[in-house]
Amino acid sequence: MSDALEQIVEEAWRLFDVAHPGSHQACKACCMSADHNHEFLAVPARELSLDFLNGWFLSAYYGPASPGLARYLLPRLMQATVRGEDLVYGLEMALSRLRTGDGDFWTDAESDLITRFRLAFLDAMRGTSRDDMLDDALGMFVDDGHE
Repeated sequence: MSDALEQIVEEAWRLFDVAHPGSHQACKACCMSADHNHEFLAVPARELSLDFLNGWFLSAYYGPASPGLARYLLPRLMQATVRGEDLVYGLEMALSRLRTGDGDFWTDAESDLITRFRLAFLDAMRGTSRDDMLDDALGMFVDDGHE
């Protein structure tokens, strides 16, 4: 992807440098494996594996992510989408639990970064090998509340 997107993701890591939220808010009883639970507690967000992210998406969860969890995971999910990592539900669902389109949930600086990410991501997809996924990219933002 573009240098602009890489820079926005790096900026997201700085802006969302928040304390560990303590819970991934997904089912620990039967959905998230013990390995995934351990990884979430033991590794910084930047090092969360694609396997963890996919396990999190496949798990039953308890409503939208809390503010702490959303801010903790957003940079890693931005990074995964920019890198074209194979998220289990695809691009369309990458931000689905984080309420990135809810302006009341985020500070002005956070909303600005999310908007810049959205516009740069859509711009970067045009004319690339991922151009056929533009529909999924639009869905990713619309499903999370963006107009």
